[in-house]
Amino acid sequence: MTTRRQILTGAASVAMTGWASAEQRPHRLAYLVPSSAADNALNQRALFGALGELGYRERHNLVVERRFAEGRLDRLSVLAAMSCSRPARQVAVYGQNEFADAGGLMAYSFSVIGQYRSGAIFIDKILKGANPAELPVEQPTHFELVLNLKTAKAQGVTFPRTVLLRADRVIE
Repeated sequence: MTTRRQILTGAASVAMTGWASAEQRPHRLAYLVPSSAADNALNQRALFGALGELGYRERHNLVVERRFAEGRLDRLSVLAAMSCSRPARQVAVYGQNEFADAGGLMAYSFSVIGQYRSGAIFIDKILKGANPAELPVEQPTHFELVLNLKTAKAQGVTFPRTVLLRADRVIE
């Protein structure tokens, strides 16, 4: 019996075989995270494992430059700086708003403030006698789009008006 995963893996292999025969240069990926490599190991395995399933293999058709801020958010902009070996313009979308605040182009993430406010509601219920084991698990319901226009200008990127209108926050 053929599984869905086998079909998808086979389709990705066929697609990548066709891509590799075109003799294109490897794709470049910058992987920048605020934590340490050890703290981020599970996330890396998930991301690069899934990329592998899609046919992307490091040192073959994918070059990855990993940088870790080791918990120091003030280092993010330094770690994200364009070196001579990289193209002059790199566009990135981050999964944490702090990256856009630190100079990244844009971020789309759950609202950290909203999560803390939800935390206050849970604390209130517990302090009023609720059993923590009986409280429901909740997922974020509000996500924020943060655009950094200063970085966009420096990279020569122009956001369409529709994207600017949808942004929850714009850094100028």
